Amino acid sequence: MALLHGSWHGMIDDSYTSNTRIMSTQTADAREWLVDWFDRQTAIPESTLREETDADYLQEGWIDSMLFIGMISSIEDEFDIEFSNDEFQDGSFATLDGLAELIAEKTSTGT
Repeated sequence: MALLHGSWHGMIDDSYTSNTRIMSTQTADAREWLVDWFDRQTAIPESTLREETDADYLQEGWIDSMLFIGMISSIEDEFDIEFSNDEFQDGSFATLDGLAELIAEKTSTGT
């Protein structure tokens, strides 16, 4: 019985690891898309975008409110997702890392 339990436990761990790896890849892909978008739409150097993925892009003045709306529209179109009002209030929404994680989560769950 212990062997069966151990084997079953291993399958759960493998599934978790696989899902984590997929989410990690989706997050990296979303972050890359965001860096590219900011690089094309703003004067912020790409090196800064890559080094400061935890910076608050609104507070730093990287984009204004009009560009923010355009970014949200582009993200929703590109990743076939929709953001809720609650998600806009989440502080992680204001960083490239946080936004990339949210995009990855929404694309993996289809919400």
